[in-house]
Amino acid sequence: MKRPISSTTLLVSLILILGCTEDPGTSINPTPTDVIKPAAVDPIVEAKKAEPAPTPVPPVAPEVTPKAEDPPKAEEPKSETEVPKAEILVQGCDPAADDADGVALELVKFAEYSKRVVNKDAKLTMVDIWATFCGPCKENYPHVLEMQKKYAAKGLKVISLTIDDAGDPKAVSDARKFLIEKKSKITNLILDESEDDKYNKLDLSVIPAVYLYDPSGKLIKRYTYDDPNDQFEYDQVEKEVSDFLDGKPFPAKKKAK
Repeated sequence: MKRPISSTTLLVSLILILGCTEDPGTSINPTPTDVIKPAAVDPIVEAKKAEPAPTPVPPVAPEVTPKAEDPPKAEEPKSETEVPKAEILVQGCDPAADDADGVALELVKFAEYSKRVVNKDAKLTMVDIWATFCGPCKENYPHVLEMQKKYAAKGLKVISLTIDDAGDPKAVSDARKFLIEKKSKITNLILDESEDDKYNKLDLSVIPAVYLYDPSGKLIKRYTYDDPNDQFEYDQVEKEVSDFLDGKPFPAKKKAK
């Protein structure tokens, strides 16, 4: 026989049942355990993370085809008639080199020329200015050499100065040949200056010309064709040089008409 359930027992049982049932409208605050959850795992992403990082490949320089070296240029054959200026002048200053019989041609700048006309041992230094392209110069050149022979004992020193192009081997060679032909054993100089500087530094516009210097190198007399009213002849030069060496003064310069 079942024992009848008392009202008290029934009331307690009902309270317990109601206390374990959540009210659907009641909100429940989450606990820390509910919030900190592991994120969802994507197997593909995780697999990529597990792969080792690729080893970096250093950049490769582009291939450079080595440039072929230019073949050495063959030397151009020298002309038999072309002789370097320096070689010509060395031969000209060494009589034994080319059997020039004591004829020498020396290359000088104007400053060196100015020193060469200083001669304390000479009473008068005469410079004959000429060139191979000047007909009257070559025609009168023997007269110049003759004056050296005649008046050297009285104190005359004669120098020849050619204004041929010192940078042109052929011009230098032609000048040397002329001097050798004339047996010019006096001091022979070739002026190594530009075309304009030659005339400007000599204060000259045309050749032939004759300059006379005293022992200190001072220019005391000029014979030129610059002035059409004051021309000269080599006979005139010789007479005035001879008179000067004998103690007579040079004639006064002609006045322009």
